Amino acid sequence: MIVNKWRNRISAFFQRRKIKVFLFFVIFSLVTWFMNKLSKEYTTTIECKATIANLSDDRFLYDETPIKLPVNLTSHGFRILGMQLFGKHLSLDGSRLSATSNRDYLIAEDQLAHVIEQFPADVKVVNIDRDTLYTNTSYTDSKTLALRPDITIEFRKGYGYVDQYQLSKDSIKLIGPKAQLDSIHQITTEPVILVDVAEDIELTLQVKTPFGNHIRMINSEVVFSAAVDRYTEEIVEVPIIVEGLPEGKTIRLFPKTAKVIYAVGQKDLAKVDESKFRVVCHFLENDQGHLEAILVDSPSVINTARIENTKIDYLIRE
Repeated sequence: MIVNKWRNRISAFFQRRKIKVFLFFVIFSLVTWFMNKLSKEYTTTIECKATIANLSDDRFLYDETPIKLPVNLTSHGFRILGMQLFGKHLSLDGSRLSATSNRDYLIAEDQLAHVIEQFPADVKVVNIDRDTLYTNTSYTDSKTLALRPDITIEFRKGYGYVDQYQLSKDSIKLIGPKAQLDSIHQITTEPVILVDVAEDIELTLQVKTPFGNHIRMINSEVVFSAAVDRYTEEIVEVPIIVEGLPEGKTIRLFPKTAKVIYAVGQKDLAKVDESKFRVVCHFLENDQGHLEAILVDSPSVINTARIENTKIDYLIRE
């Protein structure tokens, strides 16, 4: 009994080993055959997905669904298998688009050279297995709108703009269907917040694009720049001019001058021409015994200016 038991175990062991060896050679043979087949060249048709690029600025694409493009090609099996498994995406040259009153189209033969450039060197494109590639485009309109920067600046105490900020361009051109363009009235940049600013500013802002479908924008970046400086406050005494005084009357003001307090960057302090300040009072018959002093002009280099006391008393002499 014991001898027979061991004989059966040994026999079963060798039988299992023979099966494993047999399976190994079968799998090895199949892999070798498969690799040999894939290393050979084949001519077949691959269905690619194609999108239209290089459309002229006066046209836009209504339907952006990729076009099914059957391409006849020759290559080794490995390359073909990869394209069949993972697909192949192509672009078509929209600059060669033809149009009719009904549909727009591309001639497949005109696209062949452009398509060939998008395949690896070991793939020979024979032809495109379609004569005409239909698409859906339309003529566009254009609209130029003023650009407003959406930027919030918190200056460090005592600092501010030296002058007005500058934009590399003050307007943006939009291209698209007229109905959609007519609904757009303003263009702004993406919001930006700067804090504790004490140096000159120069940064690139992205233009905000919450537009409808098929709207294209020419150049969506703008450079924002501004000179920043520490400010100092100065005071200047400015003679008051009275306008609208009736003929035959003279007027005496109390005081005769107005104190104007202005802020200016330290770099521009020497550029301030105090003669450029102009304060005016407009005479009215019912002004109830005093006039209001108004600052009507000031040097362009200053940042802010105000009159210390705007109420001016007066006496009228006939």
